[in-house]
Amino acid sequence: MGNTMSGSNPYIPLTQTFQEMEKIQFSYDLRKNPDDFNRYVSERTDRIAKETMEKKRASFQKAHTDLGRYMDMDHNAGYYSNRNNDLLYVQGKLLEQSRAAVSGMKHDKDLTRRQTEINEWYFNDKLETLFFLQIFFITMLGSAIVLYFQKNGMISAPFAAFLTAILLAIVIGTGLYRNQYTANTRDARFWHRRSFYDKKLYIPTKSESDCACDSTSNLIPGPLSQCAQKGLDAAKNVNNAAQQYAADSAKPYGQAALAGWQSVTGGADTAGSGIVSGWNQATGGAGIALRSIGSQALSDSRANYNRIGDAASRVESQLEADAAAYITGNGIKRPSKGNGLTCPF
Repeated sequence: MGNTMSGSNPYIPLTQTFQEMEKIQFSYDLRKNPDDFNRYVSERTDRIAKETMEKKRASFQKAHTDLGRYMDMDHNAGYYSNRNNDLLYVQGKLLEQSRAAVSGMKHDKDLTRRQTEINEWYFNDKLETLFFLQIFFITMLGSAIVLYFQKNGMISAPFAAFLTAILLAIVIGTGLYRNQYTANTRDARFWHRRSFYDKKLYIPTKSESDCACDSTSNLIPGPLSQCAQKGLDAAKNVNNAAQQYAADSAKPYGQAALAGWQSVTGGADTAGSGIVSGWNQATGGAGIALRSIGSQALSDSRANYNRIGDAASRVESQLEADAAAYITGNGIKRPSKGNGLTCPF
């Protein structure tokens, strides 16, 4: 494009040449006159330094202005934070005062209501006393009238005594009835409300020792305990054989049999009393021993283990049935001693 323009305008290369020649001439004149050269260099240096200082000053002024703005923003944020904290504190105090006022109002309301109930009770009790005194006064008046009729011979003495006895019975009966009604039937807080308080529901229950089972009576029947003991003995015998086999053999299943024996003996410590949890541990240990001994262990041991597991399952089922019978019987029905269990040992 430059070639095209230079080709189209022949004065452009000529102008460029004149500019280059002018620069060369200017440089030559400066070198020729050292004072002008020094003055030119000094002017250029001063101008560049001045421009640099102005740029740095402008940058510093901008940074200073931004810093001032940031400081103002931080100051304003701190001010607003303090103001918010003050508002929260004031709001908390107002809430405390409101809660105290509400609590006081509730206390005054409850106190006023209770005082009203007390006043109502006191007022009605006085009315009750006045009612009894009115009946007593009417009875005395009636007795005086009866006595007057007797003195005048209008009624006989036995009939007068009969009427007087009836009046006295009415007074005494009314007084006793109202007194017992107020003491036992009337609600202790509200005068016009009856109390359906049932003393039987509030009888203190017996202590836990009274509800516990007797130590002399065993919940587990004797045949079950004996069968459990036989199964435990059989399990010990089988595992003794497995332990001996494991000691004589270096096979991996022999070491597993030792682990099975340890688990069985751990369950056997608690299975002696026929407890279900102990049998679960013993049968679990027996199952571990059977799986670990494998097909190359004693075949008789496997058969005995199967017998032990089946017997333990039957014993456990029987124990659960007896416990259910004991519970559903509300602690009254005891499991029967003879349950027809056939011990396989």
